[in-house]
Amino acid sequence: MSAKFKFAACLLFSLCFLVSLSSPSEGRAVVLALSGGGGKGMAHIGVLKILEERDIPVAGIVGTSMGAIIGGLYAVGYSASEIEGLIEELDLTAILSDRAVPELVPAGEEEAMIRRPLFRLSFDEEGRLIGPKGGLSAVRLLNEIAAIVAQRAQAVDFYKLPIPFAAVATDLETGEAVILRRGNLASAMRASVAIPGLFEPWLYEGRLLVDGGLVANVPVRIAKELFPGYPVIAVDVSGGLAGKDELRSLADIVGQAITILTRGNVEEDLKFADLVIRPSVDELPLLDFSKVGEAVRLGEEAATAAFPELAKLAERAPSPPEFVAERPLVARVAVTGLPSQLEREFLAKRSDWIGKELDMEAVVSSCEELNAYSDIRAVDYQIEEGPDGVALEFIAYRTPPRQLVLDGYASNLTPYRWLFVDATVRDIASEGDELKTRFLVGEQWGARLAYFWPDRGGERTSVRLDVQDWEVEPEGREGLSWTRYDLAFSHHVSWGKFRASYGLMAEWLDGSGDEEGWGPMAELAYLGLDDPLDPKSGTSARFLGWYAEEELLARLSFRTAASPSESWRLLLEGGAEIGDESIPAHAATLGGLDELLSRAYHPLMGENALWLRATLRHPWVQTWWGGLNADLFVGAGATYDGGWGKMEDAWEVGVALSVPSAFFGGSVYAVYDDRSDWTFGFSIGTPPLNDEPVRQ
Repeated sequence: MSAKFKFAACLLFSLCFLVSLSSPSEGRAVVLALSGGGGKGMAHIGVLKILEERDIPVAGIVGTSMGAIIGGLYAVGYSASEIEGLIEELDLTAILSDRAVPELVPAGEEEAMIRRPLFRLSFDEEGRLIGPKGGLSAVRLLNEIAAIVAQRAQAVDFYKLPIPFAAVATDLETGEAVILRRGNLASAMRASVAIPGLFEPWLYEGRLLVDGGLVANVPVRIAKELFPGYPVIAVDVSGGLAGKDELRSLADIVGQAITILTRGNVEEDLKFADLVIRPSVDELPLLDFSKVGEAVRLGEEAATAAFPELAKLAERAPSPPEFVAERPLVARVAVTGLPSQLEREFLAKRSDWIGKELDMEAVVSSCEELNAYSDIRAVDYQIEEGPDGVALEFIAYRTPPRQLVLDGYASNLTPYRWLFVDATVRDIASEGDELKTRFLVGEQWGARLAYFWPDRGGERTSVRLDVQDWEVEPEGREGLSWTRYDLAFSHHVSWGKFRASYGLMAEWLDGSGDEEGWGPMAELAYLGLDDPLDPKSGTSARFLGWYAEEELLARLSFRTAASPSESWRLLLEGGAEIGDESIPAHAATLGGLDELLSRAYHPLMGENALWLRATLRHPWVQTWWGGLNADLFVGAGATYDGGWGKMEDAWEVGVALSVPSAFFGGSVYAVYDDRSDWTFGFSIGTPPLNDEPVRQ
């Protein structure tokens, strides 16, 4: 090879190298700054759909609040259509309401775990009062997002996702913007969406964080800093200010206040955007996610209108970075916030993780395992990268160790109206144990004292003492009254949606036939409803039995729900009871709290009983706080002796308006029965728990 040729070749190579350094390769890509906006943020999906259809790659995403949720899901690899389907399937309205029941909660306590009482006082270990930090915990949202993210993402660094990503939150202590770029992606998204007043602040790597919209609701400047050289497309769904006639709820007020507070930072950020897309979402509510399709359509329309300018910007941008999948190794596993024995058991099960690739689905599954305990209100995890792999730390947040609750129930359909006071003290003799008391004040009074030994792998043991005064005036009979004393020792087992318990119970009756007896008792339950307060699908069933003095007393009940369409639901409820009519407290009874509303004051009483109720439900309103349902129902029941020789039956039809809310639950009824009588009534609150093997 000649010297001239070598010189020319070297010169050409040098020139090409210099050119490659001085000017980035031409490509087609944009960076997105997605704003907060609650339910309005579903419009982000429509914008993403247009980018996909027009083949415009996304080189990075910075999201605030709902923009962080949508952006984070897109960054881990979900398409816009998949995100739309996930949100419709998840029912964000129900998820944000926190109506989730821990797996290890005993059967019969599902609604009690969800309902917010009239008044609650909580105290820490040092006796200091702990007040609620927000209306909603959004723990269920965290759990759902974590499970979804884990299916696609293994990266600790958010820049190493299929699309580099960052979420924006606000440090509640300093007021500073916090850019979340690594660690627990689901937790970062949860922190970014923590609207003050509505949601509890979220602790993330030692900082107490709230909604990023307070400091950067449309994070354009942050996106410019994180992704230099790319055009930043701002998608602003924050909306304008509402008129006074439109401010009709707490969510409306909070949304308006946030809009006022963020208006300054939004206007300032938008000055730095290369292009602003504003979907026309002003009419969409802040916390109503039932209009996903409409929001997506508005996002598509806005993106389509802006696309010619967007395409020009994308043409001048560098190509997006290449994604390289990584699975870091686990170097250490730790857990904080658990009782010492449970901590040892938890870590022992995960000792084989060390030295293996990080499995995010296994991490999420471990969080779900801890979330199943009734005294754990939330579980989070942190991930830190090190030279030898990642350090994984699970963080369990337990319920306060001291609680005092005041609640009540009232209805003109029943003779039972109560005010009840509950007190719970935890960690008395050992970590994880509980002492619970209940005092029932009303026309019938009662009291309960129960001690629960610590939960061990879904198993726990309890001893319980109950005293309750009861009065009843059966149909066609004189009034009866008695006082019942129960002492029960039980072992409880939970696995998945199943519950079982067994033990011994002794009983003493004073009045209407003094009796005493003891014997084995058992309970078996299946908790398969998707929502105990307002079910759309699933089935729950429960069997309670007590064998005493050669007599079996038992009750079987079920509840099933189906949704033939978006506008209608069908609910079936029913059951059977085996009793002992010779002892009024043990007789099978229909009427009162659930079976026959028209017989509430004068229930049917017999040796055995059967009942069935069918309800056709139309949900009128569905929001984060609950909703409003219109019901058309028909019910029937009968009591009979062993040979069907003596039978009393009854039927009823009626309509109702119900509010299945964790904050305020109530119903109004109009009932027509087989006696050609009309009954009009209401109910407010939740009846106190009655989990006896024999229903009173």
